[in-house]
Parts: sequence; structure tokens; C-alpha cells
Amino acid sequence: MSKETSPTAVITMLKHLYTIFDALVLQYDLFKVQTIGDAYIVMSNVDSTAAGREQSVQASTRKAEQDAHAMVRMAFDMVRTIRDYPAPHGKPLRMRIGIHFGSVAAGVIGTKKLRYDIFGTDALLGNALESNGVSGGVVVSEAVVPLLAQLHRQYAIVPHEMVTLVEQGEFIGETMSYRVHVARTLALQRLLMQRAFSLLCAHTDASARDAAAAAADGGAARE
Repeated sequence: MSKETSPTAVITMLKHLYTIFDALVLQYDLFKVQTIGDAYIVMSNVDSTAAGREQSVQASTRKAEQDAHAMVRMAFDMVRTIRDYPAPHGKPLRMRIGIHFGSVAAGVIGTKKLRYDIFGTDALLGNALESNGVSGGVVVSEAVVPLLAQLHRQYAIVPHEMVTLVEQGEFIGETMSYRVHVARTLALQRLLMQRAFSLLCAHTDASARDAAAAAADGGAARE
């Protein structure tokens, strides 16, 4: 788009969109980490105090579910905002959104131009989910899927692809990604669930074949 639009028009567009996104962050009680170019990074308001760490497992799980629900709802609000926005170059806009659940370290970096940022493998996996996501869609990691169980009537979740994080040839981590669809009708939900079941069966069969082949190779080697 930058080739077809002036820098001023792009900045004006991003300002309008980010103002809307900022309002959504407040609406869903989330936390805006930062923006990097056209990337908008959000996290939940995780309680890292001593009192927060002493919460019961049940309370912590409930908080995680509430945060995941808020993240997904905000994600689809962002997708709709982008889709309906009158872009200066006259073409439809699309965005990728990736959502992950995990642990991060956070802090303010620098002494002059202060910058708050998040660090850790889970932060990198969240970024990788977005990079390997779907244009105009929302993907979540396998850690997020159980937290969305109560929203099964609103959303259908379909396996997307394995996301592997490698830096300088070193394996960092991986997660299965899932695309989240708004289940507007029961028929659509059933169709998506059938597709998900078929993909999972195919994946299971492939894993079983690999295990059998490995066992056969091991037996041949022992002979």
C-alpha cells in the first residue's frame, strides 16, 4: 500500500485505526504494550504481585479464560474495523492476528527514550503466530484453545498449521496453531468441526505411521 499512497496518508490512516484499537483495549480491560510500524501488540492485565501469585488455581484459570475471551472478541472487532475502513488507496485492508498464552518477562528498557517491552519464548511464539497467520483472520495457539471452551457456541476452532520457532539454527519452541471462525450458524459450526476432526484424524494416522516406521527401523537395527 505504501507504494500507492503518500506517507502522510498512511500515517493518518494508522492514527485513526490505532485510536479505535486503543478504545477497544480499554473496553476489554486489556493492556497495550506498544506499536511497531503497523504492528499493534496487546497483552492481558496479568497480576504479577505476590497477592496475584497466591491466587488459587481455580481463580487463576478463571482469570486466564476471561482474558482469552476478551482477546478473541477484541481480535474480531479489530478485523471488522480494518475490513470496513475506507483505505486511502481504495483497496480492502486485511490484518493477521495471532494470540498465545504463556509467561513473559516485561520491563522498561533504556534511560533516555524509555520503552516498555515483553521478552521470552512465549512472546516470540506470539509474534510467530501472527507472522504465520491468516490474512483477515485470527489464529490462536494450542495453549489458548482450552481457554475458549465456554465460547464453543460463538466460535469454531479449526487446526491451521504447526508453527516452529528457530533462531540462528537453534530450536526455540513450537505450537500448533488453530484458526478461529465466528460460528454464525449451527450448520457452519458443524462443517468446521467435521473438518477439524478429519484433520486431527489424518494427523493422528500420520503420527502412528511414523511411530510404526521408527519401531520397524529399530527392530531391523537390532537384528
